[in-house]
Amino acid sequence: MYLSSGGIDMKGMAVLYDFEFEDGYRKDADIWLIATWDGNKAVVYTDASMSEKILKAELKDLSEWDINDDEYVGHNLHSLFDGKAFDILKATKQASAPVLQNEGKRFQLYDLARWNGVRGIPIEFVTRMRKATAWFRGQHIKSARWAIEDAIMCHDLFNKVKRKGHVRFLDAKTGKRPSASVSWSIAEEE
Repeated sequence: MYLSSGGIDMKGMAVLYDFEFEDGYRKDADIWLIATWDGNKAVVYTDASMSEKILKAELKDLSEWDINDDEYVGHNLHSLFDGKAFDILKATKQASAPVLQNEGKRFQLYDLARWNGVRGIPIEFVTRMRKATAWFRGQHIKSARWAIEDAIMCHDLFNKVKRKGHVRFLDAKTGKRPSASVSWSIAEEE
């Protein structure tokens, strides 16, 4: 697991969903697991049976999680969290649009962390498809650990960008990494 660089403004969060599709479009999202990181401690909320000792994180029932308990930051969050949590992807797309002279791009969490100098990025980059497949195969501990790593990365990326006042991203046309000035806060997402 990768270590956080600190900061306690907002809790990082990662969410694993079970999506339902209708006519090829995402319809409903049932939440399987929510991992949070406050800068010091990970908490995993899920109804899946896991060992807290093996996971090495506090484990709670999914019904105990309340988004109103704290301020959260995540990446590529479902509309269930609109106005309730800060979405790094959405904020970066908005910031990059004028610089890239388009509507903004979809940037992966791992790439944003690397481009913005967040240290301790996990060695194993895991796609959403691999995370879902692992969950379906009953590899709940592995999935929860990946979610914790993502929550830590969201926490650290948010705090680093907030402290620096700019976010870096990739310009696919030039291969360069320009930046845009930002003042990220939970209110900006609403």
